[in-house]
Amino acid sequence: MAKKIAEEEDVLAIQIKHYLELEDNRKTLNRLAGSVERQGDPIYEDLLEHTRANGGVEKEVVHAGYRLTIHTVEGTVKWKDEFIKLAGAAMAEDLQSKAEKREKLEIEPLAAVVASKSRKAA
Repeated sequence: MAKKIAEEEDVLAIQIKHYLELEDNRKTLNRLAGSVERQGDPIYEDLLEHTRANGGVEKEVVHAGYRLTIHTVEGTVKWKDEFIKLAGAAMAEDLQSKAEKREKLEIEPLAAVVASKSRKAA
């Protein structure tokens, strides 16, 4: 019985470490994606402006084996900002306070927990 509990605890320890590694990787990739997006933004704007200027009524340009076409699509609304404009901040805060609570798991090394508790005690 004790052996089974120890094995389950080892599996949990492995899962914790693996999850934290995955989270570190995700955060690194998100930062990288943001950097790549920022590099691409001015190029996208240049291509958009070129297509606007040269695409005619069809908003279409063919160049170097590529077709660039501007399509009109539905816009997105920043709902929270628009809601606050219409209903006011108090109503938005009221709705936010009534939103269903959710659980969020926090994982931190025990050394950080011990250090935090000892700082609070001091």
